Amino acid sequence: MSAILAAPHAHTITAKQYSILQGFYAHCYTVYHDNGQADFAFWADQLDQSGISWRVQNAVAVTAEQRDSISLYLSTHLKRKAITVLHNND
Repeated sequence: MSAILAAPHAHTITAKQYSILQGFYAHCYTVYHDNGQADFAFWADQLDQSGISWRVQNAVAVTAEQRDSISLYLSTHLKRKAITVLHNND
């Protein structure tokens, strides 16, 4: 049991899903830091229809909360959270 708990829970997303997550990240970042208009219902629908797990959705939203997250590619943040982007698979 302890070996299971120690291993990170890895996820993979397609390049198309990554593209959608980039838009979601930009939306979240703008709402959190630039007083942008929030439309989380729209994004929840888009992300769910694209088959992106709630864990990945939450990881992106939490990343956007950090003002300095803008200094790295979203893919770098995702990699650090054990989320892999499959660039050759849409």
